[in-house]
Amino acid sequence: MSRLFLPFIFLLLLTSCSAVSVRTDYDADAPLSEVRTYQYQNEGPTGLSELDERRLYRMMDSVLTSKGWRKKPLPDVIIDVQAELVESSGNAVGVGVGGTGGQVGGGVQVGIPLNGRSQKRRITFLVVDFREQEVIWEARALGPFSENWKPSQREEQLRNLVLRTLDKYPFESNTP
Repeated sequence: MSRLFLPFIFLLLLTSCSAVSVRTDYDADAPLSEVRTYQYQNEGPTGLSELDERRLYRMMDSVLTSKGWRKKPLPDVIIDVQAELVESSGNAVGVGVGGTGGQVGGGVQVGIPLNGRSQKRRITFLVVDFREQEVIWEARALGPFSENWKPSQREEQLRNLVLRTLDKYPFESNTP
């Protein structure tokens, strides 16, 4: 009985720990090394709850300040944040072939969703050059989300998302 129980627990833990994935793009000709000041886009809703929006901006302020950026009324860039919920089915199929020493083997893997559909939250960050009004950097972060999370869980998830996202910004080109 315990031989079956341990792999089941491992599988459950593995599927419950969803990582944040981040995709970025930037304008190679943009003056990224000159960016030192920022402000947030204040027009329209972000798609986040008011509390999550405050959490997100607080996290971003902390990370950007640690990178040497300053918040300023007339900034180098405006940061626009948009969020949306997306459904995730959790289904997966994989095929693999491999071999060693003349032996060849193959296999098929089929993921069985343990909890059916789940929600994920996609947050898009656009960094817009204030003078030119053009996007110079963008990131799309996708991470797990639940309406039932406690405030501490929301805070932790947003912290992880912001750290992973802003880690992708080419800060190394912004050293004085």
